[in-house]
Amino acid sequence: MKKLTSVIILAYKEPEKFKKMFRVLINNTNEKTPYEIIIVNNQADQEILDFLKDKNIKIIHNKKNLGVAKGYNQGAKIATGHYLAFLNSDYYMMDNWLESMIDCFEHHPQVGLISTCTNWTANSNERVDCTFNGETAVVELPNDYKESKYAIACMFTTKKILEEVGWFDEYYFVHWEDLDINEAIKKAGYKIFVNRKCFGYHDFKISKLKAREKEDLKGRIYFQNKWSKKGW
Repeated sequence: MKKLTSVIILAYKEPEKFKKMFRVLINNTNEKTPYEIIIVNNQADQEILDFLKDKNIKIIHNKKNLGVAKGYNQGAKIATGHYLAFLNSDYYMMDNWLESMIDCFEHHPQVGLISTCTNWTANSNERVDCTFNGETAVVELPNDYKESKYAIACMFTTKKILEEVGWFDEYYFVHWEDLDINEAIKKAGYKIFVNRKCFGYHDFKISKLKAREKEDLKGRIYFQNKWSKKGW
């Protein structure tokens, strides 16, 4: 039997997307693959909280939105799984995604972090074209494991590795915490891969980028100075 995976999801806005993500997650995760779901309530809409009532999940309630990095750390620190999957609330995962991610993670002894293919991402190794209808994506995948500088979409690692590198840097509120943890994991000597046998549809609105410009700039400057990566 495969080891337990803790799936960590932040709950905030966009209740319809959140509910669809949750339904697709349950429907497309093989019951034979052990997993737990941890929801971090970052001052979520009441509609989301009502939807989560009586669900077989762990939930952390925050009195205010603590941001992505702090939320991820909260979920990871109470996780009982060997693996940790950080799933955005606007991703709809393909059938048997979890088995695929575990297989990818275990294919090389030095893997430290992996991601999945998706339709909307800044990482060219993850990006594929697709058509999407309701809750079903039609996509042709490269069907390989691609070593990459970064793994961003639906990050997947182990609790042991995250503890080793010192968790997510909580300076970041939203944006750049994903690239930062990539750098920390690479610095610790691990390899980064994209699982291009697996796909998650990213139901993303570009208008979000405009609303987060100030936070993005703050994170970019901090990231550049921390990792000596000028010109980003």
